[in-house]
Amino acid sequence: MSTDTGEAQTVFRFTLGSQPPLKANYRGARWNPKGTPAIYTSLSREVLLAEARHRFDLEQFKIQAALTISSFEVEAERVVDLRAPEVLARVGLSMSDVTDLDFGSCQRVGHAVAWLGSGGLLVPSARSDGTGNLVLFTEADSTLHIEVAQSEVVSLDP
Repeated sequence: MSTDTGEAQTVFRFTLGSQPPLKANYRGARWNPKGTPAIYTSLSREVLLAEARHRFDLEQFKIQAALTISSFEVEAERVVDLRAPEVLARVGLSMSDVTDLDFGSCQRVGHAVAWLGSGGLLVPSARSDGTGNLVLFTEADSTLHIEVAQSEVVSLDP
């Protein structure tokens, strides 16, 4: 994803059950503190599946809800790219922060990026060596445009 041209990028997201594919997370997660709405996506289907498997593995009981994978076309003029280790270091983070169960350090960076009006944050995946993830800050950037391209129900069973 370009950080300044606003060219369209295809990204992928998984949702559970009847959750709408464009529903933002307001509760907080790794890169967004509570009250900062975000949609977590991956830049490839392979990274997305690794992220989904990790999410399922964290649950004490097997998730019974249907897993839906959606692809989106996203356009944002302002996206911050933190995927390179040296760039992570410049904002005071390391890969151990990206994998830590304490989300505080990453949330502070995500909150700052959203507060500054960026539409998204490109971050490394803690689950895959693939292309990474894109966190979309849905209320931060008025140029952000997200359109669902397609959705399909899938199974993560081996």
